Amino acid sequence: MKLGKGDVKPRGGLAEHSTILGRRRAPRHAEDDLQTSLVEFHRRFADPRALLFAVPNGGRRARAEAARLLDAGVLPGASDLILVTHGAVAFVEVKLPQGLLTERTYQSREQKQFQAAVEAFGHRYAVVRSVTEYADLLRMLQVPLTGNPIIVF
Repeated sequence: MKLGKGDVKPRGGLAEHSTILGRRRAPRHAEDDLQTSLVEFHRRFADPRALLFAVPNGGRRARAEAARLLDAGVLPGASDLILVTHGAVAFVEVKLPQGLLTERTYQSREQKQFQAAVEAFGHRYAVVRSVTEYADLLRMLQVPLTGNPIIVF
């Protein structure tokens, strides 16, 4: 990859970034790419008995499609991933590292409300911004990791 004027070297497992006033702007699907990296890490290194699955809740949709999905049970603000392991359920919200110029860096009002509801029931809710943070969450929940995951960014 050739870097041009105003580009910075990619870091943190994200695709190319362009610089604006010394800050990085996230590529269009960087949050999706990060979520994919978390799922790949889980599939490769986490105990296979620990279930991780996505809640496809985001994206832009036509008004009629959005209404149909709401009627079918889509919940605005629901976490991106749900992790079910022995004795614990964790709701995982994937966000880009802070410092990127994007609203996806911060939780929406609906996401904060969902977090409060989940925590009121005594479940864990985690905002994860990197594979390292996800690995730390797995260790905290005592999910065994197989192999020797070395995370380098």
